[in-house]
Amino acid sequence: MTNIKLIALDMDRTACPFHQGLQEENIDPIIKAQEMGVRVIFATGRPILTSLPEALKVKMDHFQQYFIGFNGV
Repeated sequence: MTNIKLIALDMDRTACPFHQGLQEENIDPIIKAQEMGVRVIFATGRPILTSLPEALKVKMDHFQQYFIGFNGV
């Protein structure tokens, strides 16, 4: 069991190289964190429609996670 309750990730330059997709080595750890009950939130300045596929790669829809796009606007 983990004490971590939430992980918030900025997509560009954190979970993804700038304007690229999620790096392969980040996908499994993000999925495993969710399986352990950790909330995962992606935050990005990108439009939601162009970044949503990245959230789907890590099954954020399955785990009913949150996604912040357009810098929260």
